[in-house]
Amino acid sequence: WHLGHTLESHTPNSRGFDDFFGHLHTQVFYFTHKTSGGHDLQHNGTSVRRDGKYMTDVHGDEATRYIKQRDKDKPCFLYVPFLAPHSPMEAPRELIGKYSDRELVELPLSNPLRKSISPQQMKQVQQVYAAMVDSMDQAIGQIFDALESEGVADNTIVLFYSDNGGYYNFGGDNSPLRGQKLEPFEGGIRVNALIRWPDVLPGNTVNDAFISVMDVLPTLATATGVPSLHTKDIDGRDRWDAVTGTGEIWRGEPLFFTSNIPTYNVFKYGVLDQNWKLIQTVDHQRRTTHVETMLFDIMADPNEENDLASQHPEQVQRLQD
Repeated sequence: WHLGHTLESHTPNSRGFDDFFGHLHTQVFYFTHKTSGGHDLQHNGTSVRRDGKYMTDVHGDEATRYIKQRDKDKPCFLYVPFLAPHSPMEAPRELIGKYSDRELVELPLSNPLRKSISPQQMKQVQQVYAAMVDSMDQAIGQIFDALESEGVADNTIVLFYSDNGGYYNFGGDNSPLRGQKLEPFEGGIRVNALIRWPDVLPGNTVNDAFISVMDVLPTLATATGVPSLHTKDIDGRDRWDAVTGTGEIWRGEPLFFTSNIPTYNVFKYGVLDQNWKLIQTVDHQRRTTHVETMLFDIMADPNEENDLASQHPEQVQRLQD
């Protein structure tokens, strides 16, 4: 859940969900289901045990349970935010062994971890990461099987995406995109996303439209014909026409990003407006305006290899403002 865990008013059952099974925290051990010294696994506020069972398997089992036990006279919404492959990095031994031959992915030259961990150690970390993703794939397959067995797979919207790019230190690999989790480079913010709705959307197609996770609410509301009933302004835009291939590739509004790199009080800020993307590094502790400014043309240079800040000062000033 990771949107509040000490106040009941912040928990899923107080935020509109009828049924909640899972964790309130995010850094939960996969086999013991503990975090911060306590047991963090519940069903609608009641602590439950699944002792020793790998957590991703539990997620798949519970999602399947809900699909099969739902009120079949009504439509349903199922949100399954897997822990995997978030730290702590743990996976079943047999799945780790499945990736014993995975080749080492070299860490970027800028990553300080290169100096403190051996290639063999990094390879082991990456094998565990692969095993964790494999387990998640199997759980998602189990969910698809449940939809098929219930006869609703073709008329169910399935949307899959990640909240951020992979973290190299824990075995992720975003190449050829630049950067990782905790950074506003494309490797940190541009993620895989897939949507499946056989009754409406043609399969085996690629969509290049720019869509933010903030756009999910208004977009799915339009797709399902269900009004979202929000009373406050939201940052998301309805992008259903872009999903169906009839809308514009651009959102019509800029996207803003900020992230703290692993250095105290140093932040990276970014703004993406059509093909232009500005990234600035700011050191708040030293009260400096900025440390570094970079400008990229994302359409021509999606891997952010060519800094155009000196060539387009007018775009730097506009986006900075």
